[in-house]
Amino acid sequence: MLKPFTMENAINHIKANTCLFSTNSILHCQEIGDGNMNYIFRIQDQEKLGNSYIVKQALPFMRSVGPSWPLTAERIKVEYDALKKLHTICPNAVPETYYFNEEHSLFLMQDLSSLETLRQGLTEQKSFDYLPQRLGEFLAKVFFDTSEYGTNTRERQELKKTFLNVPMCQISEEFIFSYPFRNHGMNRFHPDLLNDVQNIWDDRSLQKEVAYLKNQFRTTKQCLIHGDLHTGSLMVSEQDMFIIDTEFACYGPIGFDIGLFIGHVLLNYCVQIQNKCYAYGEYELEMLRSVWHEFQYVFQSLTNQSDHRKLFTSIFQDSLGFAGCEMLRRVIGTSGVEEIENISKRGRNKGW
Repeated sequence: MLKPFTMENAINHIKANTCLFSTNSILHCQEIGDGNMNYIFRIQDQEKLGNSYIVKQALPFMRSVGPSWPLTAERIKVEYDALKKLHTICPNAVPETYYFNEEHSLFLMQDLSSLETLRQGLTEQKSFDYLPQRLGEFLAKVFFDTSEYGTNTRERQELKKTFLNVPMCQISEEFIFSYPFRNHGMNRFHPDLLNDVQNIWDDRSLQKEVAYLKNQFRTTKQCLIHGDLHTGSLMVSEQDMFIIDTEFACYGPIGFDIGLFIGHVLLNYCVQIQNKCYAYGEYELEMLRSVWHEFQYVFQSLTNQSDHRKLFTSIFQDSLGFAGCEMLRRVIGTSGVEEIENISKRGRNKGW
């Protein structure tokens, strides 16, 4: 039976199974992260402060809930494979991985603990002027390199098989496209929103559009997507950006990744406007515009084709739909985001 690592387990395992530390190294281990789904440890050589790594272990259930919420432990292999694949495509935007162990359901990766999440940076109104170019380039290169534009049929078939990831895709379908749009026990929202939420549940035209987007997510095997590309999945500093947490990676529509990113930046934007921080709100909108333009520019240069208007229009329209679903999910469904949950009752009544 798969057992969770302790800090001592993590040190002993890494010393015995990798060559990243010398046999005489004195190692310090610290458990980090929010502990919601996985166990995450930082292991550091106390004599060589720059020599440190992250160990991530997945159990066959949601850590914060326990065995009553089963969750495939195979997600850690998907995450490891996705990071390796994405790093080969865009090494300046995806951390390195060094070791995988199936028996203990864990892998070892580059230490990014000195960075912060983009969500935290936006909440603190920091500027990341390099980010649109870096993220737009990442999205375009992954789209090209894993789609019909940059791979042959056999290569795509192998990638689709590797990243089938049915259990995690099922979670996305339920939590993003199903639960928020009906009266489900896992939905969480402020009581003052009940009438608005009821209107959403009763809106047949909206239900039809959501069903279309759910089908797009389920059936459009366009390219390898991150599957959970929000502002908490981007680690940033003044000059670096790395994309993490790829356990939801699968083959799907590129608009899904773009849409989730748009949705989370817009959630932060809503809070900025509610707080009358109009200048920073405009900065966030310009960030979104720049990411989209960079994505178009890089993809066009990779394909050596000047006219992708029909393709880009389709991607953009779906991206906005996916953004809307994700925003509603985070406000009236499950897994709320910190920015929204910190809004006062008065702010909710005025802003929502």
